[in-house]
Amino acid sequence: MTDIASGHFVFSPVREEKVSYEALEKAITDAGYEIEDAKVVVSGTMTEERHLETAEGQVFQLAASADELKGRLEEIEPGAALRVRGDWLFRAGTDTIDVVEFLEPAAPEVDGGEDGH
Repeated sequence: MTDIASGHFVFSPVREEKVSYEALEKAITDAGYEIEDAKVVVSGTMTEERHLETAEGQVFQLAASADELKGRLEEIEPGAALRVRGDWLFRAGTDTIDVVEFLEPAAPEVDGGEDGH
């Protein structure tokens, strides 16, 4: 926990293990809390299906609310390295990242120290 007064938590998943928004939300709500929002930074490769696949094999659907970001997502070639920051959601039965920023370089962070709640 990073801020006891506000109740904001920062999680860094164990490397080489997949994460699930649905499972996280269940654990949080079962403990009597709720998720206000979840921010993530994820590195991986663009798939043929226009999803982001991590080195661990986890696949995220990608979305973008801003037209500029939608256009950039459409231009990325399958197989390209990609690193994004965005809101982590669970839509239509799949983990989704609503991209708010493209980050460079595409290499994953060593410490996993990105801030989120």
